[in-house]
Amino acid sequence: MPPANAARIAADQGIVLHTVAVGNPSSAGEEKLDEATLKEMAAATSGKYFFAGDRQQLEDIYDTLDRLETGKIETISHRPRVDLFHWPLAGALIISLVYHLVIVWTGFRGFTANRESVLKYQIRCFKPGAIPHDP
Repeated sequence: MPPANAARIAADQGIVLHTVAVGNPSSAGEEKLDEATLKEMAAATSGKYFFAGDRQQLEDIYDTLDRLETGKIETISHRPRVDLFHWPLAGALIISLVYHLVIVWTGFRGFTANRESVLKYQIRCFKPGAIPHDP
């Protein structure tokens, strides 16, 4: 959106824009200072245009802006009034608790196998007599 259109929209909403130009007005290219647009924006919203050529002028402009009367603007906040993080946290804790209780109740010991369970597996998988004997 062009700055002039944005300034007109701000003016329609009763917003005053004060513009501050900082830099070298004789520079060229991307560094070029567009004073005409800044002046137009300030004029369209009944604001003031300022130019700061050095640090002292910029500090003076800040002092001037601090003395200007500010207006109150109504804003709409969409922030929840109640924190909701506890619901997913409680769900994660319950799932973790159930997981650990199942492990304790079933006696699951991971993937470590004892000698007896290996022999039972071999008996089920191989024909009788095919089980190798220990020396």
